[in-house]
Amino acid sequence: MRLRHRLPPVLAACAALGLTACAGSEPVATGPLASDPGPTAPSGSAATTAASAGSPAPAGSAGADPADPGIATVRCRPTDLSLTLDVQGSAEGRYAVLIFTNSGQQACRLKGFPGVDLVGPNDPTFGPRYELPRKVAATPTVNLAPGGSAHAIVQFLVASAGTGHWTPTKVLVTPPDTTTQLTAPWPHEVVLQRQDAATHPVTFVGPVLPGAI
Repeated sequence: MRLRHRLPPVLAACAALGLTACAGSEPVATGPLASDPGPTAPSGSAATTAASAGSPAPAGSAGADPADPGIATVRCRPTDLSLTLDVQGSAEGRYAVLIFTNSGQQACRLKGFPGVDLVGPNDPTFGPRYELPRKVAATPTVNLAPGGSAHAIVQFLVASAGTGHWTPTKVLVTPPDTTTQLTAPWPHEVVLQRQDAATHPVTFVGPVLPGAI
């Protein structure tokens, strides 16, 4: 598992802005999605979106099928996808990148939000599973050639002194338009604060986007 401590240049400006959580005493979260979390869509197994941008990924872009710049004719099946998780950022603002790779034999497409559940020790208030809400955002159609990758960002609140500490053991991810979950281990050294009951959480999931960062 790679832990990077340098934000990608395109995300550095967003990471510097940060947002506070619903209560003034809660810690500040920073990261590529934290500058404008906006409202969040309800999470669940079937991927949905409240806003849509229907344009396909341009030819030659990361994640696109170089032989066909149009939209792939089939949706990506969970059996054709492999999942890896990469935690990036610094101690002040960390986030997880979910990377989907097409391990099948034909091009396929992804569009929408993944469903994301973090699973870990039983919390006395909320239980062992943390179902993350989704950020309302445009959802481009992402073409994946065989071996191509796409990503989605999970913004989470790093636990600080005096707050509840919870360390997931794994993440369960439901790709868009499916009900089958993929699994990836969660780094044991990455501790977060749960926000199950927060009015304005700064922990949420972004849409699937082209390429891997």
